[in-house]
Amino acid sequence: MNNKKTWLVKTWDKEFKLMIDGGFYTFTLVGVPDELDPRKFEGKKDLFISEMTETVNHRWGKQVWSLCWEMKKGDRIVLILPKGKSKDYEYTPSDGASVVAKGTIKGDFNFNDDGKDKDGKPNKAYKIKVDWEDLSHIQTHDDSGLKTEVVYDISDRTDLLKQTGERIDEDKSESQEPEGELRKSEEFKRPPNQPLNKILSGPPGTGKTYKTLELSVKLCNQSLKDGADRDLLEKEYQKLIDEGRIEFITFHQTYDYSDFVQGIRPKEQNGGMAFEYYKGPLRRLADAAAKNYRQPGEILPYVLIIDEINRGNVSKIFGELITLIEEDKRGINGHTEGLSVKLLYENDAAKRFFLPPNLYIIGTMNTADRSVQRLDSALRRRFEFENIAPNSELLKDNKNLKEFLEKLNVKIYEKLHDTGSQIGHAWFMEKGKALTSSDDILRALNNKVVPLLIEWFWDQPESLKDILGNESYDLVFKNGVNTILTEENLDKFLKLG
Repeated sequence: MNNKKTWLVKTWDKEFKLMIDGGFYTFTLVGVPDELDPRKFEGKKDLFISEMTETVNHRWGKQVWSLCWEMKKGDRIVLILPKGKSKDYEYTPSDGASVVAKGTIKGDFNFNDDGKDKDGKPNKAYKIKVDWEDLSHIQTHDDSGLKTEVVYDISDRTDLLKQTGERIDEDKSESQEPEGELRKSEEFKRPPNQPLNKILSGPPGTGKTYKTLELSVKLCNQSLKDGADRDLLEKEYQKLIDEGRIEFITFHQTYDYSDFVQGIRPKEQNGGMAFEYYKGPLRRLADAAAKNYRQPGEILPYVLIIDEINRGNVSKIFGELITLIEEDKRGINGHTEGLSVKLLYENDAAKRFFLPPNLYIIGTMNTADRSVQRLDSALRRRFEFENIAPNSELLKDNKNLKEFLEKLNVKIYEKLHDTGSQIGHAWFMEKGKALTSSDDILRALNNKVVPLLIEWFWDQPESLKDILGNESYDLVFKNGVNTILTEENLDKFLKLG
């Protein structure tokens, strides 16, 4: 998200040229005593505004505060000039205004004396440095409806950003609103036999998470061939994340709708607390995909990866969007057929949310984890499942490991009659290659494989002994106490005798 703000400020003819030539923005107030220097009121916004209103008899405390404490280096500034005559720095909406300059704030606030008025009251000049753009490159906007206080934050005002020709932060824009050329859903070219919603399920250590990386990259870059180099895939994956085409999240028990779709979040502001509108990963990607769908040219795929999808409360997280993820319900507002819903936390009843047809959702699910609930049946109906099973062939460079894994998984199945509870090959691999170092293999066995087997058979010691074999079992259990394997007994343990 872009954290820079855009400020709409106004000036008058007599000051306009001085500001452009001098590289600053300023306004002057009459009758402000020295003790009302805003820099002395850090963190006391309400007190300063109250003192300004009471002492100066102008309701400008908020604008002075914004100039001093809220306008930051790098923020955008749009300067407007009111039409007609102004009186006491006020004008009516019917006067209108024109955008006459734009720039970027480049320095801190300054507060200094500016002489006295005809009645002897002190003038105080409030000033901030600005890098004004070359006026020849500014697109001048003239709109009778453009109105503002002297200083006004328009970062969240999409209408005013459009009206003044300023960039709209994608996270603030209403990108689901219809605009751009009309597109048909058939224009999005999906790879054959590739569903929009897919879950990779399987035992631990079978490489499900890496598989999501590989699959998402190939969906976004269909020129990549099967068997592409792992380093190349990882580099492309990071590039697509940086571009906002792929996002990776993990479900857990405290994850909810406001994290996933949209909600309201607290933030620290001026020494206190405020609330801001927040778009979750699904909303961000859906808006970006919808925006791309309306642009001329190729329609690009976007991918949301949900790791451990069965660990979250699905109905709590997806809410009303559980309906929209189905392929035949996908659509773009005003462009393709599809269902829409009014989102929670959306105040405008007229705004409808669509899930675009160029957004893929890929999940992973550990089939061996008994601590989490079964996958919600409503979600199960909307996803295709691919079982990612242990693949001992990937360990062929280490014959002992390959044979160990095959024999171990056969024995586990004989006891549990469950293909979801097995040991994955990925625990014996690094960067796509089988482990060869004794230290690496011992680390995998002592820290992953043996503890998992003990957990699965904690109340069935005889079954665990049958699986490992008497000798191998004795190597990790001595007098009822779990011990670790060492290099001296590694070969004997791998034989499961």
